[in-house]
Amino acid sequence: MARLKSTKKEILKAQQRVFTTEQEIRNLLNDGFHVHLILDVDGVLVSSRSDDVFELLGRDLRNYFEYEERLCMQPFEPGPWLSLVKKTFEWGVTQEIVTARSGRSALRFNLFLLTWIKQWDLVGQVFSIGHQSKFESYRIMVERVGEDPHTHIFLIDDSERNIAAFNEVVEQKEHMRSRLHAVHALPVRTYTKKELEAHVRAVLSPSELCEPFSLLDEATGESLIVVPEGFNWVQRGVSRMQKSVRHKAVQNGSK
Repeated sequence: MARLKSTKKEILKAQQRVFTTEQEIRNLLNDGFHVHLILDVDGVLVSSRSDDVFELLGRDLRNYFEYEERLCMQPFEPGPWLSLVKKTFEWGVTQEIVTARSGRSALRFNLFLLTWIKQWDLVGQVFSIGHQSKFESYRIMVERVGEDPHTHIFLIDDSERNIAAFNEVVEQKEHMRSRLHAVHALPVRTYTKKELEAHVRAVLSPSELCEPFSLLDEATGESLIVVPEGFNWVQRGVSRMQKSVRHKAVQNGSK
């Protein structure tokens, strides 16, 4: 794995791409068009850290899922496009998310939505498609939304493979081509490879604790919430909460 931490030049280039896209969307809205966003998660709405951890672990799914489970109560760091997504929502831009995060691995993303976005209706739909190709999801969205001649669709994704899949859809929709836009999101990384390795070791280190504990992230200086028992701890917590809610509901019902 090559050097990770973004240079000032790389950060500026990534920020410029966000700014240019914002201006393009603003101009379309001022001209009376509707704009619809199709958004990726990792590297767009949230940071690229989880993707980088996956690569650092040699794409070992078992270790990666353990890492994600241990951080299941830790919301993601916001990604470079989050501010634009929140801003354009206020302008009336509609949005959908297509992500490989599905099943249990989607829990951290749902926490992110609650923590950072707050309004659940900001995103029209979340398509958790696992590791299947995104081509079919893009095709369905384009056919459903893009038939309106007053609608422009922007895909924002950090994967060149997904950008290529979207462009395949564009090639099949000749009458829509001028209204379909693929934006390659550039990564912004705040950590070096050494810091990422230290972060992964700390999260995955064996712990005698069963309850969650706080861990200092050397790269950001912030505290991470680590849950050694992962989803087993979450499941017990949810069960306790459900019992408490039912007990209070019964009490209130008898008044």
